[in-house]
Amino acid sequence: MESGPVFNRLTISDENAQTGIIIHTTNHIPGSPIYITIMDSHPNKPGLIQGSAIFLVASLIIYLIRFIVGVVVARALGADGKGVYSLVLITASMLIVLFNIGTGSALTYFTASQKNSPRRLVGYAFGAGTVLGAAGGAVFYFLYILFLSNNLLAGIDQRYILWVTLTLPLNLIAVFLSGILIGLQRFLVYNALELTRALLMLVFIVISVLMNASVTGAILGWLLAYLIHFSLISIYMLRSVGFQWLLSRREAQPMINYGAKSYAGNLMTLFTYRLDNYLVNFYSGVASVGIYTTSVSTAEILWNLPNAVSSALFPKISGLDETTGSLLTARTCRILLLVTVPLAILFAFVGYYFIPIIFGSQFTASTVPFLLLLPGMIFVLITKILSANLSGRGKPQYPAYTAAATLALTIVLDIYWIPRMGVPGAALASSVSYFAGAILALTWFHRISGLPWHSVLLVKRGDIPLLKQQLGDAYRSFRQLRMHP
Repeated sequence: MESGPVFNRLTISDENAQTGIIIHTTNHIPGSPIYITIMDSHPNKPGLIQGSAIFLVASLIIYLIRFIVGVVVARALGADGKGVYSLVLITASMLIVLFNIGTGSALTYFTASQKNSPRRLVGYAFGAGTVLGAAGGAVFYFLYILFLSNNLLAGIDQRYILWVTLTLPLNLIAVFLSGILIGLQRFLVYNALELTRALLMLVFIVISVLMNASVTGAILGWLLAYLIHFSLISIYMLRSVGFQWLLSRREAQPMINYGAKSYAGNLMTLFTYRLDNYLVNFYSGVASVGIYTTSVSTAEILWNLPNAVSSALFPKISGLDETTGSLLTARTCRILLLVTVPLAILFAFVGYYFIPIIFGSQFTASTVPFLLLLPGMIFVLITKILSANLSGRGKPQYPAYTAAATLALTIVLDIYWIPRMGVPGAALASSVSYFAGAILALTWFHRISGLPWHSVLLVKRGDIPLLKQQLGDAYRSFRQLRMHP
């Protein structure tokens, strides 16, 4: 690396990256920036900018579709009906994470790092999904009959829980196959399938609600969309990747070990995000759940940006050296904060006035929880990006520690605030817990990478020009994808 009067330039070639990173050094000229450009030498794999752009656009479209579905359900079924519908869908999501024992993230990691043949991983996905889904569905349905129907899931028709548990094996297989797709960096295919599912859900739910305006019709529409998605992703993977039944114990053991480490973190993270819905139902009933889920779904639009970037970042980090991956993560987090904080402020004003107009006057009570949740969405951004780095390094235990502490604090605050404040108490508990989670994520990231906290949070001189450059790169990436899909 040669010195210069203003800056030093270093070019690194890596087949899994396409981005630019700015760091600082004390060599030669104190504080002079070194521009590191990571070039994409594998033309068939999208870079981080392109991959993030694909995820972002798809996430925004999917969010919009689900938002429309939420509006249709809210206006057709009211707060009570929307509360039941939301609890059933949340339960389905919880079961997928509860009984996959980290297999989804393990499949992404081992595919991206090329530690196993994708054909054998596809076989593993079908086998593991069938076994785990059948066993998990039976266990949960037994617990529902024995215990949950009288408290956390009070007011939920037994048929809905039965449908969710019967389709759990298919949903798990679809999630596992999606993990392999992300590991292969086939972001276009993955997001096309997700968009298809969202569109089918919109069509089926709108038709079912318009025909009989019932919770049963809405849930059946959602289930049908998921069954078609399972069929499509299974056909695609079997045709494009192939199938080889299961793995040897020697091959499977590292995946099981990795999945076990990431499992606790994934499970506790989901509990942190969704357990409060059950506590709201327990203390205040399904109508309050309808109010709360409306505020949550509106605020979560800010999640789309970090979700898109972290989804693309995780497989990238798996293929980078630790120093490059840490610098990429820090810069990514700074730029996301630069974009998200102003958006949150703008969104606060817009959402406050438009929630009652869009969802109906019955949901005016959703505005205060919505405002209380917005700061938490920014803290979640930090946690998601840093957790993607740590998991991509093969250290998922650190996000698990963060998730455990965040979940414990969420439960304590929910139990204290929901009986006293109602739905706003749940929103406030979430934001406070997300703040604590962001502090812990920063601590782990600093300990592992050696980078100071300000390198993650505080905007640097070159970030704004780099943001403009990346927006241009993302636009050009989509033009290329449109011409050469």
